[in-house]
Amino acid sequence: MSVEDVSPTCKEHHSRQCISRTICAFLNTGLGGTVYLGVLDTGIITGLHLTQYQKDHILLSLENLLTRYSPPVPKHMCELRFVRVVAENATQPCDTQGPEILQKDRLRPHEIQSSRNCWCDNDACAQRSVGAILDRYVVEIEIFPWDRDDPRNKALISTQMRLHPMFENEEDICFIRRQGSNIRCTMQDVIDMTRQEVRAYYTPEASHLKPAATLPLEQ
Repeated sequence: MSVEDVSPTCKEHHSRQCISRTICAFLNTGLGGTVYLGVLDTGIITGLHLTQYQKDHILLSLENLLTRYSPPVPKHMCELRFVRVVAENATQPCDTQGPEILQKDRLRPHEIQSSRNCWCDNDACAQRSVGAILDRYVVEIEIFPWDRDDPRNKALISTQMRLHPMFENEEDICFIRRQGSNIRCTMQDVIDMTRQEVRAYYTPEASHLKPAATLPLEQ
């Protein structure tokens, strides 16, 4: 989820990146977007084997991550969903009898901001070792488009035009989305984006100010 969750080996070989950068890039477009976990770049759905405790871990990790953005991202600006994966030829979802979920265990603290295994990961490994079948899920993190009229966004508005804010992630880096990739945003990028949005904001108003064409008077 965050840069701390990526192991030193993956960082060294650039084999895995945190999804925090993609979330930040979607936020900074103002148009939103969705991050999918459990879907390959080719579009093939593999899913992630997750227990309820691991789903709780992902939720807590996401909430913690967004509080460390600058400015912090309000909860209403994104939504986390777990979509269960079923076989292509299945007529209806097959209910698997999973292990008992204990509410007291759901209250146990999780180890987040760390590449080490949490207790919930060890629990999942233990379940698989005794033959338990864990459901597969596609994890969807949807970033909603910027809504300047939403009163919940009032604290994020800093311009008269109520343009969408620019966020830095937990690395104190600003990312933007460009041609399907996450690009580290420079100050010049911010200036160019702001100019485009200001132009788009005022263009409709300017069109109303143009003098209307008049027909010549008949002689």
